[in-house]
Amino acid sequence: MGCSQSKTETISNKSIEQESRPKSIQSCSLTNKQSDRIVEDCIIVWFFNDTSIDIKIEKAKLRHVVSTVKIFTDHDAFINYIINIRIERIFLIIPSTETLVESIQNLPQIEKIYVLHSSFHEIDSTIDVTTSSNMFYDIDNLSQQLETDVELCELDLLIITASASLSNDDTTSTDAKKQEALFLYVQLMREILYRLKFESNAKNEFIKFCRLHYANNFEQICMIDDFEKHYRPQKAIWWLTRQCFVWRILQRMQRTFEIDILYKLGFLLKHAHTQLTNFQENNSFMPENLLIVYRGKTMFNDQFISLIKNNCGGLLSFSNFFTAHTDKEISLNFIRRRLTAFLNTIGILFEIHLNSTIRSTRSPFAALDKVHGDEQIEKDGILFSLSTVFRIDSIKEFTDDLIITIWTVKLSLVADDDQQLLRLVAPLRSNEIHANPLSYVGKLFMEMGQYAYAEQFFIGMLQDTSILSQPRRLVRVHNGLGANYMITGDYMKALEQYQQALDVSLSYLPHLHTDLSPLYDAIGKSYFHLVRLRGLELSPHEIQRVTEVHHLFKHQQQSGKNFQESSSNIDDNKEDNRSIDDGEHAIQFEKLHSSFQYFESVDRKRNIDQNLLEDLQMKQSSSLCQNLITKRSRLPIADYRQHILDTMEKNQIFILVGSQCRIICSQPCRISATSLAERVAQERGENRLGKSVGYHIRFSAKLPRKYGSILYCRAGMLLKYIEKYMNFEHFPHFIFDEIHQRNIEMNFFVLIFIRHLLTIRQDLKIILMSQLELDLAQQHKSIDVFKKIQAIGRDFRLEINCHLIVSVIEYICRISSQGRAGRTQLGECYRFFTRCNERLSFVDFPQGEIIRSRLDNIYLQGKLLNINNVKIYPQDAIDPPSIEAIEHDEKFLYDIGPLLSPTNELILIGKILPHLPMAPQIGKLLIIGYLSACFDSTLTIASILRIDFNNK
Repeated sequence: MGCSQSKTETISNKSIEQESRPKSIQSCSLTNKQSDRIVEDCIIVWFFNDTSIDIKIEKAKLRHVVSTVKIFTDHDAFINYIINIRIERIFLIIPSTETLVESIQNLPQIEKIYVLHSSFHEIDSTIDVTTSSNMFYDIDNLSQQLETDVELCELDLLIITASASLSNDDTTSTDAKKQEALFLYVQLMREILYRLKFESNAKNEFIKFCRLHYANNFEQICMIDDFEKHYRPQKAIWWLTRQCFVWRILQRMQRTFEIDILYKLGFLLKHAHTQLTNFQENNSFMPENLLIVYRGKTMFNDQFISLIKNNCGGLLSFSNFFTAHTDKEISLNFIRRRLTAFLNTIGILFEIHLNSTIRSTRSPFAALDKVHGDEQIEKDGILFSLSTVFRIDSIKEFTDDLIITIWTVKLSLVADDDQQLLRLVAPLRSNEIHANPLSYVGKLFMEMGQYAYAEQFFIGMLQDTSILSQPRRLVRVHNGLGANYMITGDYMKALEQYQQALDVSLSYLPHLHTDLSPLYDAIGKSYFHLVRLRGLELSPHEIQRVTEVHHLFKHQQQSGKNFQESSSNIDDNKEDNRSIDDGEHAIQFEKLHSSFQYFESVDRKRNIDQNLLEDLQMKQSSSLCQNLITKRSRLPIADYRQHILDTMEKNQIFILVGSQCRIICSQPCRISATSLAERVAQERGENRLGKSVGYHIRFSAKLPRKYGSILYCRAGMLLKYIEKYMNFEHFPHFIFDEIHQRNIEMNFFVLIFIRHLLTIRQDLKIILMSQLELDLAQQHKSIDVFKKIQAIGRDFRLEINCHLIVSVIEYICRISSQGRAGRTQLGECYRFFTRCNERLSFVDFPQGEIIRSRLDNIYLQGKLLNINNVKIYPQDAIDPPSIEAIEHDEKFLYDIGPLLSPTNELILIGKILPHLPMAPQIGKLLIIGYLSACFDSTLTIASILRIDFNNK
């Protein structure tokens, strides 16, 4: 591998993550044909729009430089192909009449752009040929330039990996972990490669692979024939350093993590390593003390800082076979040429110090002329083995004769007994990894952030017949694939893999074996994320799995014993028969509990949904339900059904105006809450309250089930719910009836608190129902956006007049009171007003109770709910009270005794008073009486005084 054939590339964490279209293990892909696979680093893309010209000869000349040549005549297909390339380096050829440079020249995958003129036409003025492309008039000159440029490009495409020094404090960062994972991956590949015993047909398999992918390249096919006839293990290095298909496939394989190619090339790499080791043992070229060789490189500044500068004192490895030179100018000239073409990169000169006293059996090296036996072949070249490890001793900056800034990185060969190297590679030589190296490869892919590569790698292993025949290894693969899906957020696929792992595990372990605890834990986490992500959208099979695993956990938890059972007849691995002490067993149970504690709520929610469905099906089949449905369809509001549903779907708040004597869903008082709950339960086909319908009022409650239910209560009770559910997370829908009454609780809760709740609950749906037309101008002050629906009710006509009961009412109640005539039986209602009173004394809209009542209880309620500024908060009501009224009642609270602290916070008595349905001073009287053992007397006094404090 001479200077004209070897090159380096730095793979930073950033660049790896950008490779979203992995090529590795494509033999496992069902979507790509293997014959379309690209097996080299560089490709040529030629846009040629003249379809009348035959370019077979030109294409053959280009294939002499690069095997993959893509020719496009369609502009859109040409652009799309370039954009979708992520790994390969593109050498782009365009005709002189096209202006494509501006749109694609800055894409990172494009190495260079050439303009090939088919005739001597005028050059397009829009193309900047001096900066972004080269111009040619015949294919021969272009081919020569391409050969030089491809060679320079390939000199920069060898992976460099690094590991931080032991003294580095930043080894726990994400970048440091990814760098170390990549370093370990390269070393693990080397360990696996040299331990494998290759079959006698390994060479034939590799030749078959090469013939398939070089079928259209006559020159390379001839070299493959030569390889088939003349390859010998003693010629391995000669083939590796020859600029042909072997070297190019190897270069790409190390850069793109294509494990299947590594196995196909493994026999040759192992022969080359053995050959280098033999030459090193008989090496006579080394001087007595020190030999210095050089290797040139260019990279982006951020890559240099993160990979080399931040790891000074640490380890560095070139992942492939590579060549360095004793002549420093060879490397400097290469750096200068690359920096001229790519101004946004920096030059790196690796100065490698080889001490004759340090010999590494794991990283042998030798002089190329000794290896080839030909003194004319790169006399100054030193060939290093696969994944040779060096230490970064120092980093210095200097300026060469051409005033180009270059960084010199001093490297020294690491001995086999180096403590840091031993610490890193020791896990790679453990029994577990030694027995199952491929599973660890997948883990390293995930640690590097290469989740797409990890997925393809694990899927490839699942197609290996040797893996399928070994249950324990198969479980590891399923677990690895599941963990990869968990990281990428594909929880359904993760759950499928964990379930398959569990099914396989149960073929050789009892279902209560404690070694299954981590697997149960993973299944539990998968369900947890699925439920949180998808709500309750679980299939019956998933529900059954949740229940089964949950019951299994409960069984283990109740027993509290070690369920380790003897399975020596099926267990060929003694470690699975190890006993687990009580402490470890308790830890396993705790891990299970952390995963399955969510399952009870999931089961309950799913059972409720199933019950709702069963209830609906049962109701629809009953004669009572059919009768109710028929009656509903005849009601006037049935015509508005779809309109109401559509409006509720599109709006967070809408007002439904209807007749009181027709459809009622109201909670203005205790009797309406209970009676309506009973009526709705009857319409739902339920013979009792407490299933899907219930009510909650003071001193009485028949609560429905927690989910899929309707609860009737007064607005005052909702204030109590705020103390427990500040944001009402469990209540997605609210219906408030008869808001025209504007009692003080309704003003405070519906028109103040709900308005602020909407800002944090985007899923909230609110229906405000009233039998009166609301003052929309005032309504806009409290609710910014709402939708109104007005439904016309049905009138009942009387033929016989009943006995008239005279009662005095307000003018505004003339509409709402008419429903009382038809509440218990059919009837009519007559209203009499003097013209003077109608014109002067009565208003069109009722005055809110919040204006007519004391605000001391509301003030305490606001303090209890941690409302910052209680004085300003009520100003959002439809009928806002004056600031003076609030300040007056605040002063009253200070006057009646110590309810508030000096910092205006509630003390203990102040926190109790909002729960009592009475004025604060009377409530305080009762509390003091109870504490003073005279509660009966104070209760009598409070009962007498209470009526005097209802209103101002």
